[in-house]
Amino acid sequence: KKNQRNSHLNQQIEVNGETFEFERDQIEKKVSSHGTDFGLDPDYGPDGKIIRDRKTGKPRAKQNKKNYEKFTENLSEFVKDPKSEKIEPQYRKGRENEQDVVGFLNRKDRRFVIFDRHTKKYITGWVMNDIQYQEFIDNNNII
Repeated sequence: KKNQRNSHLNQQIEVNGETFEFERDQIEKKVSSHGTDFGLDPDYGPDGKIIRDRKTGKPRAKQNKKNYEKFTENLSEFVKDPKSEKIEPQYRKGRENEQDVVGFLNRKDRRFVIFDRHTKKYITGWVMNDIQYQEFIDNNNII
């Protein structure tokens, strides 16, 4: 039901004749853990300290309408940027939740955004750490 409520907030972009879609529900899921990788300010707790992701230790972004819109805008700009090269890696190769994806990567800052290869819907994106980047270079796999 939530998907239907938010579907009018989905946004499409065109890159080199291909249409990609950012579904609002997926944006809402990813903004807190990956928003700061794409220009959002970190969120602060009542103690004045930056709130960090328990899994990655990265700063978390605040979940609100303004950040959902800014995150979508920043992802769109990243995907359209000429410095972002198109890639067709595997996402989580060899795992049960492996996916065929198409994406955009800026090798200089190691940021990427990926979409389902078939539906062209946004999945995720972040700044790769050294291990993740090496896995991509060696095996064309994003982990």
